[in-house]
Amino acid sequence: MDMLDHLKGWLKDAYAMEQQSMQVLRRQSERIRNYPELLARIERHIEESERQGHRMREALQHLGDDTSAVKTAAGMVIGNLQAMAGAISSDEIVKSVMFSYMHEHYEIAAYRVLIAAAEECGRLDVRQLCEANLREEEEMQRWLLDRIEPITRRFLERTARDPAEAAR
Repeated sequence: MDMLDHLKGWLKDAYAMEQQSMQVLRRQSERIRNYPELLARIERHIEESERQGHRMREALQHLGDDTSAVKTAAGMVIGNLQAMAGAISSDEIVKSVMFSYMHEHYEIAAYRVLIAAAEECGRLDVRQLCEANLREEEEMQRWLLDRIEPITRRFLERTARDPAEAAR
């Protein structure tokens, strides 16, 4: 397997990762009621994730390849399972924010790998697409970091008043 094959494989992984992210974010957005700022940002990030997936497909097309149906389907199944697992906990909102923050770090690392691989392969067109995704993921990660503590405090306050409604 040569460098270009690795780059293509990682781009397919990134495409599947974005499909998984959209599944998780959509499920989260369906259940959030009491955190309007978080809901608005999640809905915005769904749109960003759609663009990011399109960019990864475009990068693969630049390399004469396309996305992997198997990896994409597996990513979507995993995304749905993750979303359902969070939905059954009484502290769903806090765990969702924690998971999202962690997942943003994973995506950031994935795009940094892709940028380095694209540079090594001399594919500046692919690097630019990955850099656009990286900027959006870093922005989302910073946004979440700034809100982990306030969301946790709001959840605890809501729990003290009405435990049944605090999670969403």
